[in-house]
Amino acid sequence: MGFAPPPDSPEFLRTIQSEAESLQTVFEQQERLARARQELTGLQTEQLHFEQETTIDPSITLRRQMPSARLLMLWNELQAAVEWQPNGLFDRWRDAVRWFLLKHRIRHLFDGFPRHPERQDLQRLIPLLQRSYYQVRQEELTAEIDRIEKQLATSDAPAMVARLSNDSMRYLRSRLAARYGKEHKRPIFQHITPELLKEYPVVLSTTFSSRSNFRTEALFDYVIMDEASQVSSETGALALMCARNAVIVGDSMQLPNVITDADRLRMQAIATKHAIDPRYDCAALSFLESICRVFPEAPQTLLREHYRCHPKIINFCNQRFYGGRLLIMTEDHGEPNVITAWQTAPGHHARGAFNPREIETIRREVLPSLPCEQTEIGISPASRPRAVLSPPTTSRSMRSIVSWAEALTWLRYTSSRDGKRRPSSYRPSTIRLPPSRMIPIC
Repeated sequence: MGFAPPPDSPEFLRTIQSEAESLQTVFEQQERLARARQELTGLQTEQLHFEQETTIDPSITLRRQMPSARLLMLWNELQAAVEWQPNGLFDRWRDAVRWFLLKHRIRHLFDGFPRHPERQDLQRLIPLLQRSYYQVRQEELTAEIDRIEKQLATSDAPAMVARLSNDSMRYLRSRLAARYGKEHKRPIFQHITPELLKEYPVVLSTTFSSRSNFRTEALFDYVIMDEASQVSSETGALALMCARNAVIVGDSMQLPNVITDADRLRMQAIATKHAIDPRYDCAALSFLESICRVFPEAPQTLLREHYRCHPKIINFCNQRFYGGRLLIMTEDHGEPNVITAWQTAPGHHARGAFNPREIETIRREVLPSLPCEQTEIGISPASRPRAVLSPPTTSRSMRSIVSWAEALTWLRYTSSRDGKRRPSSYRPSTIRLPPSRMIPIC
């Protein structure tokens, strides 16, 4: 075993930096692996729907295999040729040349296709290219996943992460011991002052009390504000008064801060009376949204990696709200019925916060299909029910269903970006979880 430098030495710090640089390559491989798995799962789902809805002419075949990038380019080129509309003499002349070259290429790429096709004949080729693209791209992704998994297996990423974590903790404890060792006398402070901040450089506080606990001259080098989308603009602004620099962490796609109707009316009256800039509207904007509007040029970083939900669940949120920018780091182990949607037929039933139609759908369709007892079903309402069925005619499980239906209705309205109660374009009636993910009702 080689000599290990003491944790308070410059050599030990350089060792930590070297370990971090080595892990950076591993993290990049893990990101590529997550993207490949995500794309592969999406392609498999897309291909399933494609095969159910599309008919392919069996008399036409590709003469040779092509990479997915070329198949996609040819697919788009044929689609553009089918949808082309003439716009002037020059466009007609240019398109005539392109059409001549395209027909020449098609004759060398496909068997069973007419030698002198019309434009609409290209519609017979597009499904074949789509199917070929799905197959070839999945093969490419599978090969890429296998290659990255082998590379990660040889690098032993968990051991590298554990080693870096342990060495970093040793270095931190060494620095703390040097600063706050047995010989260090801890002063007693009656108020929060700059001297206290030197003794305790990291302070935890809420936005409500951060300003009131400090004297006017006390400033932090950095104020890190978490869950800023749930912070009101006025309290967030007060917290910034004790900061030289600020790091604002939040997600504008999540639920905003809660404002009562009475407070909202008072805020709106104050804003109207004093002509407050709409960017500082406390009634309409969370602190995060206000910051983004006041400082639009401030650098922003998306924390893309997601380590919590099942891939199918978070991928719905990823595509619906985040434009596919998240990296799903969890793995799909083939669990059945991870997420399921029941859609009711259009009718004149209630669509407000209390929806008896959804309650009936859950009672008659959802619950009988679940492979478990009602006592094994966990209900997670987003808000207290606004209406409760009468106790003599309603069991505890049914009253929970009322909460569930109202919660789903409420989530359907609050899924918009600004958090306002408006219908979402995607309206699942319910979400079903597997028994392993259900919580008993206490």
